Parts: sequence; structure tokens; C-alpha cells
Amino acid sequence: MAKGALAKARTIEEFRQAQAVILPLEFGFSMDQVAKTVGISKSWECKLRMRFILAGGMQEELKPKRGGRR
Repeated sequence: MAKGALAKARTIEEFRQAQAVILPLEFGFSMDQVAKTVGISKSWECKLRMRFILAGGMQEELKPKRGGRR
């Protein structure tokens, strides 16, 4: 499923999300290696991977919720 998502990626975020899933599975990369290869932080790489796994595929970038005190 991740390979198909990689081919259908329209934005750089979708491409990075698919890479965060494929690289550890296909090539045995560690989280640090994936983060360096993709060009993002280790924590962000983990978030992208978990979003893909939990959503069952490619997920559009989530809009941040309004926060703060009103």
C-alpha cells in the first residue's frame, strides 16, 4: 500500500510520509537513518509513519486546531 502511495504522491509531504513507511520495511533503515534520508526530524518521521499506519494509507496534511486562550 505504501508503494502505491509513493507513486500517487502529489506533494512533498505525501512523498515523505510514504518514504517514512517504505524505507524501514524495504531496506531496514532505523528511525535516525530515515529522518536523515528524508530530511526531517526523528520525531516528525515517527508522526508521519504513525499517521499512515493508523489511517490505513495516505492522509492529507492535518490542519492544526486553534489553540490558546480566548
